[in-house]
Amino acid sequence: MGRPSGRPFSCLSTKLTDLRFSGMGQHKLKTSQHRMLWWRHGALGFISIGTGLSVTLDASAQRMANQVWWIWTVEGTLGLIVFMSGLGLFGSAVRHLVLMDLSKK
Repeated sequence: MGRPSGRPFSCLSTKLTDLRFSGMGQHKLKTSQHRMLWWRHGALGFISIGTGLSVTLDASAQRMANQVWWIWTVEGTLGLIVFMSGLGLFGSAVRHLVLMDLSKK
């Protein structure tokens, strides 16, 4: 089996510029839609960050109080999941804020 001639990766039928991602069409929303999504994602993000941090710190306190290991492990894991979800929502809110500013121009 010989080496194929031509460009490397010529067997791929799609170009990188032809790829379409589901989130890439967000810039086509109206300013009011970006404002609504910015408000929702920002509020839910801050609530989730606070809740996740509170639950994680409560799990840490339970560990220090020598509670059963599986209680603080499950609670800490769920707290970290909620906290990280809040960070993702907050990042989405920042994205919509930037897109809202760009759509005004």
